Amino acid sequence: MKTNSIPFLILITALGITLQPASADESLETLKTEAVKGYVAIAGHTTADALNKAMVLKETVYQFAASPSPERHEIAKNAWNIARMPHLQAEVFSIGTEVTKVDHFRQIESILWGEDKSVDGPGDRSSEYFSGGKNTEALEQLQASADAIATELAKTAADWSTGGKDTAAAKF
Repeated sequence: MKTNSIPFLILITALGITLQPASADESLETLKTEAVKGYVAIAGHTTADALNKAMVLKETVYQFAASPSPERHEIAKNAWNIARMPHLQAEVFSIGTEVTKVDHFRQIESILWGEDKSVDGPGDRSSEYFSGGKNTEALEQLQASADAIATELAKTAADWSTGGKDTAAAKF
């Protein structure tokens, strides 16, 4: 049976593994094993980073919801921006949870920034929208979305950890 080795070569190239002439004890299987270990390590680090940033987002959202102020509003928006990129990088490693986290990130964005009516940038919702007990439902939705993101990323990060038989890391 003939197999196509091009996907394997792309993977090892992407992981920075160089093919050297095989010694007597080195084989293609050894290279495949190392490539898979490298991929699992990348998945583990990427999902752990996304989880760490999501936990900071969750904390800042809770602080803002507890006491809305212009400063805490900006801090929550900055935390969202910081958490967004690692989340996007980790999405490729999510199994069955892609839509959920994406929806929650959009929900947080919509609540923090408001409706985007400008071609020059995002919405311009003021923290006044939340002050004095106004729009408590929006603050509750903000917290619920932050909770959901952190929970889903915790599952994804655990799935790519190197321990356990039933993890994505072990199955890969």
